[in-house]
Amino acid sequence: MTIDERIEFLVRSQESLGKNIEKLYESVSQQAAATQKHEEEIQRFRRAMRAALEAWLDNGQEGSR
Repeated sequence: MTIDERIEFLVRSQESLGKNIEKLYESVSQQAAATQKHEEEIQRFRRAMRAALEAWLDNGQEGSR
């Protein structure tokens, strides 16, 4: 293998690695967005459950009076 062939191989490898890194960043970005959305949904659910539980407990206290 000549020096030119080695350099060409290294250049192709570098380009391939660069493309793979771009794909990885894109994938991580999509996962981060999905995770954020999921966390927001969980927070909304928790708030709704807390409000429902508080309302139920308040009604139970009023009924025992």
